[in-house]
Amino acid sequence: AEYMGALLSGKKGPKGNMAPKEQSFLFKNFVFYNSYHMNTVNVLIHMACVWPILLTFQQMLAYTPSYGEFPLFGGVVGEVNVAFVATIVYFLYYLSMDRRAGLVAGLMVVAGYVSAQWVKAQPYDSADVLIVCGAINVGCWVAQIFGHQVFEGRAPAFLNNIAQAFLMAPYFVLLEFIMRFGYEPEPEFFKRVEVEVNKARAEFEAGKNKKKH
Repeated sequence: AEYMGALLSGKKGPKGNMAPKEQSFLFKNFVFYNSYHMNTVNVLIHMACVWPILLTFQQMLAYTPSYGEFPLFGGVVGEVNVAFVATIVYFLYYLSMDRRAGLVAGLMVVAGYVSAQWVKAQPYDSADVLIVCGAINVGCWVAQIFGHQVFEGRAPAFLNNIAQAFLMAPYFVLLEFIMRFGYEPEPEFFKRVEVEVNKARAEFEAGKNKKKH
């Protein structure tokens, strides 16, 4: 959409709209994410599915080769594997976007890593664990795509921004949840987001109508 291109680049969009210079990286990306998640049912589907996708990925990655070990708790061993590296990346990324909610999201990712290592230490067959995690992961992706097609009426955001689907979405889902209790990462954050999202959505709907005619 022309407007979203202007919003993310800071250039003039339709009718001379200009993306405000003070818009932060977090603000711009949250606007983009929310412009794809306005339907209540679709939002609830994502709230239920995004974190299970991340957690099941962490569990599956816990079985990647280990290049070192360190103690965690109760005899559970942490390993320097792909799951560990991914956890560090997510933690630092979320912390860089927002030191408060980002810290909460980062700690949730760390908890996911610890949980994955605990499950790996149990006498479960690794193949069974991978099958269960794979089924949950795929099921959650299918549910989200269904939500976009049936309730949202537009393609998923990951088709235009793959980083949001895998890296930003868990934090954004958490942010959507805690905002209901009055939290805002920036002054008047959600009021400003709503204005920009409505503009972007109007631009999208106008584009759909043009295609019909």
